[in-house]
Amino acid sequence: MPIGVCVPLLRTRRKCRLTTLAVLDILSSVMEKASDLSQFLRQGRTRKGMTLRAVERATNISNAYLSQLESGKILKPSPGVLHKLCELYGISYSTAMRCAGHPVPSGADGVSERPSFAARLGPTTAEEEDALAEYLDFLRSRQRRNAPQ
Repeated sequence: MPIGVCVPLLRTRRKCRLTTLAVLDILSSVMEKASDLSQFLRQGRTRKGMTLRAVERATNISNAYLSQLESGKILKPSPGVLHKLCELYGISYSTAMRCAGHPVPSGADGVSERPSFAARLGPTTAEEEDALAEYLDFLRSRQRRNAPQ
């Protein structure tokens, strides 16, 4: 019998039981499916636990510009800006380029060469993706709290 984990669905106050492997697969697919550049960049920054000011200091990209990127007011930043942010956040440059509408050769970062978790899971609803993103934030906050200082 697989070990399960109780997943709190914060918005609905319901709980469901998923195996640990299923939770990890679902969370990975949600992160990989980010198609909105602003959301993709914001998730990368928050996963690193950085403020806009800290990113500004590290990249020399103004926090006002960063804020506009994350709010969706700037839809197609230059490849140079995307590269700086992706390097800092540790996220896929080719995914960011794709989200911004820049051409990217297939297999540029190996993502298209491996099977997608989404293909194994099937379609998910927006509500399921929101719940999974909230659970991922919860897990990461616990990891940051428990990390040795």
